[in-house]
Amino acid sequence: FDQALPTYQDENQQIIFDRENETILEAFYDEQLVGYIIYHPASGRISQLAVHKHFQNKGIGSRLLKEANWLLKDKTMTLINLRAEETATASFLENRGFVNEGDQYEMDLTF
Repeated sequence: FDQALPTYQDENQQIIFDRENETILEAFYDEQLVGYIIYHPASGRISQLAVHKHFQNKGIGSRLLKEANWLLKDKTMTLINLRAEETATASFLENRGFVNEGDQYEMDLTF
């Protein structure tokens, strides 16, 4: 899970801060965590989605998305702040019906 780092808004500290409003679904294989999705049920916003690299392309990410979508009240899911270099993730999401509605920049200024 250490290959793709979440952007600021969805980094672990933010998830911990807002954990009472987030739902986490996990996928296990032989008692080993191999994937998870963290999402906000009220808005349908996905904070994090990850599948261990050795378990990718086996339907785990798709199943996590399907389960989260089934549990959502309004059946609409969104994901923002996908890093530009995450082309495989973008392709995965687009193949499952997600639409890129606009590119976004994340900017820092250090003093």
